[in-house]
Amino acid sequence: FDDGDTGIAVVRWHPGAASSLALSTKTGRIELYDVTANRRLRQLCPGNSTTRRAHCGRVGALAWNPAVGLLSSGGRDHRVCHFDVRAARPPMITFGAGAHRLE
Repeated sequence: FDDGDTGIAVVRWHPGAASSLALSTKTGRIELYDVTANRRLRQLCPGNSTTRRAHCGRVGALAWNPAVGLLSSGGRDHRVCHFDVRAARPPMITFGAGAHRLE
């Protein structure tokens, strides 16, 4: 993992898959890794010119719900996001800052 000087904020191992973990950064990135294969699987909602990022600041909480395939995140931006990580392009449900959105 190389994140320049922003740093990792949280690491959470997947409770049902010993080689999988999620991590978040101080800049709002959320990434999934396979540590056995030593590679990043994907970045969740990285944002680009047409989509927004999941969080616009530090992500201080990550939690897995393997029974339904969700990874939830909580950020300093007062938002909670839920990702269906079973999907190739995980949809994101966002709560916070007075809005409820499904993207």
